[in-house]
Amino acid sequence: MTPLNALLQGESFLTLTLENPQGLKPESMDHGTYQVDLIDTGALIISPKESSATKSLVLSCAIHGNETAPIEICDALIQNIISGCLELKIPTLFLFGNPQAMLSGNRFQDFNLNRLFNHQYKDEEPCYETRRAELLETYMAEFFNRFDAPEKLHYDLHTAIKPSAHERFAIYPYTPEKEKDFAQMHFLKQMGIQAILYSHSETTTFSYHSAKNHNA
Repeated sequence: MTPLNALLQGESFLTLTLENPQGLKPESMDHGTYQVDLIDTGALIISPKESSATKSLVLSCAIHGNETAPIEICDALIQNIISGCLELKIPTLFLFGNPQAMLSGNRFQDFNLNRLFNHQYKDEEPCYETRRAELLETYMAEFFNRFDAPEKLHYDLHTAIKPSAHERFAIYPYTPEKEKDFAQMHFLKQMGIQAILYSHSETTTFSYHSAKNHNA
């Protein structure tokens, strides 16, 4: 049985990712009303076959391998979509960022992955995280090119390990040329977000990369 077959028959995407940290061969399959594309370890697209969606969505987690709650949330979302408990309306790319760090229970293996985006990986010594950053940037670009919707969304999900004045907060990427998206802010408030922190400079984070390079 192929990994994608196993996933469609109830195997956890998290389990497949942890069992194959070095990579998985691409596979595609119809699954009811969805097209499911296994891109690689930790990279999965689920898209409605009949859709005129005006949005495309990337949900990323495990950019830091020991931030486990978002990993479990994304894994549950995938299982519920495939099982039919949830109906997915828009094309969605799920990214589990750092499988090796997930497996070892560490924040990263050789280098902080969230300091390598916006092509910063090109300026660092090659390691597992530099290779992974290049792959994640590639998978995101291919997804947004394939599903070139008017509104592109990217939520990079983290867990704050250190104490915080706000239990639930969001970081808004630095986008000086764009007006703030107040509809998104209202949406975040409805989800229980208590504060939004505004970045005031360019960074090497995944969320800044998608905002700058894909207008997400």
